[in-house]
Amino acid sequence: MIEQVITYGSQNISYQVSFSQRKTLDISVHPDQKITVKAPTGTPLEAIAKRVKHRAHWIIKQQQYFSQFTPRTPSRRYVGGETHLYLGRQYRLKIEAAIDTQVKLKGGYILIQTPQINGSETINQDLIRASTNCIDYVIIHELCHLKYQDHSPHFYEFLTLMMPDWEIRKHKLETLLS
Repeated sequence: MIEQVITYGSQNISYQVSFSQRKTLDISVHPDQKITVKAPTGTPLEAIAKRVKHRAHWIIKQQQYFSQFTPRTPSRRYVGGETHLYLGRQYRLKIEAAIDTQVKLKGGYILIQTPQINGSETINQDLIRASTNCIDYVIIHELCHLKYQDHSPHFYEFLTLMMPDWEIRKHKLETLLS
């Protein structure tokens, strides 16, 4: 990707150019208001800048349209009370202290019961494409890190105790997301 900028009136328009084996030039304005240009291999940057300048009014109009949807959803912190989409429905996250670690849907909540409350986990949003079997594996894996913060033999022994078929689920998940 090549970063370029043109001036249109008093505004600077930044855009990224990529080249590929294609016949036409494509200008896209994305919901985050970034602009990408896909151009045929060998197209001079000056010709691309000329086309972007020609489409500048439309580009600015698209950016203004997308700006009405900001602020975007803040990044997830995975703390109690936060809402999350799961299989197309919105659930509130509820974290409780408990003797045994469990994760389950209960009413309108994703209920996480754990002996230890604090610490934070980040879960890849692409995980929503996976089956519940794979999602369960990731959640149990992350919860096991509350007891063992590394991938030591003790961690894997504990993971196997919590989920004996974790290796099958992990392989299925890796295949899906690769």
